[in-house]
Order: sequence, then structure tokens, then C-alpha cells
Amino acid sequence: MPTGLWTKVVTVAAGAAAAAYVDKNLYLSHDIMTYWQHAISLLQAKYLIARNTRVADLWEELVDAMPSKVLVMFEGKKYTAVQLETEANRIAHWAMSVGLTPGSIVALLMENRPEFLTTWIGLSKVGVVAALINTHVAEEGLLHCINVSEASVVIFGAECTEQMHRVLDRLPPRISGLYVYNDGTALIYGHSLTPLR
Repeated sequence: MPTGLWTKVVTVAAGAAAAAYVDKNLYLSHDIMTYWQHAISLLQAKYLIARNTRVADLWEELVDAMPSKVLVMFEGKKYTAVQLETEANRIAHWAMSVGLTPGSIVALLMENRPEFLTTWIGLSKVGVVAALINTHVAEEGLLHCINVSEASVVIFGAECTEQMHRVLDRLPPRISGLYVYNDGTALIYGHSLTPLR
């Protein structure tokens, strides 16, 4: 092998070894893949926003594609797409019955469970914007989140009742309804979300 070619082979091999060493220690390839995936997600989100796509639209595409597929497993129970869709539709009907209209903003304070998902999707079906509030925020943080959300209604899980009672007298006057999800094990039907005040 000529000397010039040998030098190039050694240089390429040394460069590849150095790159592999740096990648192993700094996880650069992982970071590049992560950033690439985020860039793709951002482009998809911009496309969906440009199409004025709602969460409910994406949800209905999913339900149509796999109606009997189990999408959620929670505390030993399995929920298929159709079961979750049925509950989301109940929430949508409830939302319309209490006067929520497209563009209304609802603060949703509920721990992660199937009812959280169906409430969010059900509200989206009506065109209601759900401001998802972190259940770990304390009094001042909770008030701040509700204030900046500009919500006119708050829906919260029974597990968050104590948090809501602590801020009840300091809620902005625009809050026209507070609804508690009575029983975390029972699914909402009709008007079973009961007003707190």
C-alpha cells in the first residue's frame, strides 16, 4: 500500500475512533437524534395549527383507526378507544349543557387518570380550550395558573378539592363555575359534575 494511502487510512481510522470516543462520553448522537425528533414534532405541530386541528380531531382519527384497541391501562382496568370516546362524548354533552361554547377556557385540575384524558378530549370536541393545571401547585401557584389561563370555569378532580377550597375566596370574579369530578372511579354522565359554589 502506498505511503500516502496508508496515512489517509490511519487518519480516517483515528478520526473515527476519536469521534466514537467523544460520542460515547458526550452522547452526541443521542442529542442529535433527540433534536431531530423535536424538529419533526415542531413541524408537525405547526402544520396542525395551520390546519386549525383540534385535539379532538386527532383523537377521532385514532378512534376510527383502532376502535377496539386498548389505549389506557389504569389501576388494573383496560380502556379501549371506543370506551374512552363514549366518555369523551358524555363530557362534550355536559359541557354544552352548562353553556360552554367554542373558545371558552376551562382550567382542568385533575391527576393523571382516564377521566383526565376523556375530560380534555370532551372539552376539545366542543371547541373549549382546556388549560391543564399541574396538580402539585400550591395556593399562590394555583391562583396564578388560574389567573393567567383566563378560564371562566374550573373542573377539578375530587383529589384536588382541598386545594380548591384553600383558594376559593380568592378566585377571580370571572370564574362562573367550579365543578368537581365527584368520584374518581365513576365516569361522568350528564350533570354528575356538581357545582362547588
